Amino acid sequence: MSHEAADRLGELIWRTIKIRISLLALGIIVLLVVWSSLLTGDQQALELDRTFCHQLSDDAKRDLPTGTPFWELACDTDSARVSTESSRYFAQAYSAICGVWLRLLWFEVE
Repeated sequence: MSHEAADRLGELIWRTIKIRISLLALGIIVLLVVWSSLLTGDQQALELDRTFCHQLSDDAKRDLPTGTPFWELACDTDSARVSTESSRYFAQAYSAICGVWLRLLWFEVE
């Protein structure tokens, strides 16, 4: 009986080791799939940011009488998102300043 118990214990140990190795391999595969998906998504987001930055730049060229917008140079680098966000914050600040000036002028007129 002790021989059968030792064989059974050895079999259980090997099954446990096989399960752990299988789970480790599965975890590594899942990690690689998630990592490659994140890299692909990051590249697609960067391309979308560049496209949107170029669209904003083209709109600004149309609206400005002469010259090239300063952020057009940043559209081809990795900082396209920073350029886009900066132009959005600038537009918000500019509209707020214009709104204050219009209110001040309105009160002066009355």
